[in-house]
Amino acid sequence: MITVEGQSPAFSGAVTAGSLVFTSGLVAPSALAGNALGFACQAREVLDQLGALLARAGSDLVHVLRVEAFLTDASYLPRWNEVFAQVWTDHRPARTTVLAALALPTALIEVQAVAATIDGDQDAVTRPAW
Repeated sequence: MITVEGQSPAFSGAVTAGSLVFTSGLVAPSALAGNALGFACQAREVLDQLGALLARAGSDLVHVLRVEAFLTDASYLPRWNEVFAQVWTDHRPARTTVLAALALPTALIEVQAVAATIDGDQDAVTRPAW
């Protein structure tokens, strides 16, 4: 079990199974602190936090296979697409984006991901040739 600073002890930040890392939903540290920063700032904070969490689990953003994002407003989707494209330029993981009310009122985005570990089976990261 890998924990996230400031996160509820009721769940882990991430768990590993074989060569896979599964994260819990992550929100921006500023949102956890009660600061209502703008969407793009929160999205970048969440992805920075995701990268740090994956590093602790033996992975990184390059090895992300799937991202699920929960946005509180549809108007954030263009900015989410921009931030996402800044992080994943060549390798783009599978992605789902959902509109949802989040448990933390100051959070505008929550992200969870599945990644392969760096020393895991690299075939798990390659896309089929179709």
